[in-house]
Amino acid sequence: MGLLTGCAGNDGSVVHIGKRDNIIPAQIVSIDDRLPALHDGIALQVFGDTMVIKDILSTDLIFTAYDVVADSCLGSFGMFGSGPGEMTNLDTPFFDPASRQLYALEQWRIVGFDLDSAVADPGYKAYTKLRIDTVGKVPELPKGPVFINDSTIIASRVVFNFDRPGYSENAGVFDLNTGLMRSFEELPADEIKCTYAVSPDGEQIVEVGRRNADRIRFFDRRGNVTKTIYGPNYEGEALVNKFFYSSPVVTDDRIYVIYYDRDASDQRVSDIIEMDRDGRYIRSFRSYDRLISLGYNKTTNRLYVSSKGEPQFGYIQL
Repeated sequence: MGLLTGCAGNDGSVVHIGKRDNIIPAQIVSIDDRLPALHDGIALQVFGDTMVIKDILSTDLIFTAYDVVADSCLGSFGMFGSGPGEMTNLDTPFFDPASRQLYALEQWRIVGFDLDSAVADPGYKAYTKLRIDTVGKVPELPKGPVFINDSTIIASRVVFNFDRPGYSENAGVFDLNTGLMRSFEELPADEIKCTYAVSPDGEQIVEVGRRNADRIRFFDRRGNVTKTIYGPNYEGEALVNKFFYSSPVVTDDRIYVIYYDRDASDQRVSDIIEMDRDGRYIRSFRSYDRLISLGYNKTTNRLYVSSKGEPQFGYIQL
């Protein structure tokens, strides 16, 4: 099920969205009373029937796992610190459903947890799966990885600039066995920062502009751009420090993504945009509490959300 580097230097078919005006209230059912106390503004992810919350501000146990079918907390794990089996500064975790291993980037290494063992033992020590700083002449970081298989992990390929501060990103594939990355395309000049989601069958890759561009692109498994969708706030040039999309999710027949307009008159407003798998706009779920992250569970047909308001964690029943 390997993914080959394709030729992504085109837009594929192009769609321009003039407006997204089919807006309904986001009716969020709280699960806060079933979770331990957690810091404000943190993210969740849903892997199968397990939701994993990463508390980036915790100085105790970093992760909390929740069974979305049983509606019960499974436990917390991931010891904070600099000692053996401890960690700090974790990036977005990703999950291998076959082996039930949870992985995350910590600076220049990938750390791993056996999820079932970790939730049963708060003292479980993470292991080092791979060191990236020993791979190649110039290490490249996989940001926001999404697992397809152990040699095919979709992520932003982060390449640090030599001639100026900062870094560039483009769509890439990370190999968990070797630590190497390869790109779908040349590094862009427009400084668009993106995040990714993959369909359940691994055939469709969705890229959304999390910063600097109101743009969504679809890739196939060969790395070819199949469609580009320009939203109503798209500009021909990258808009520095403008925030648009976050936390995309692809289901069997839908795409969901959080949309935030930093220039909106009400800065609390976040929309969950619903599209079909061809990118056709269907509707928007509107929240007046700033939404942070999004996940989907097929068994319950629920969208799970975290926010900066009340509830902090909950779901929308679809």
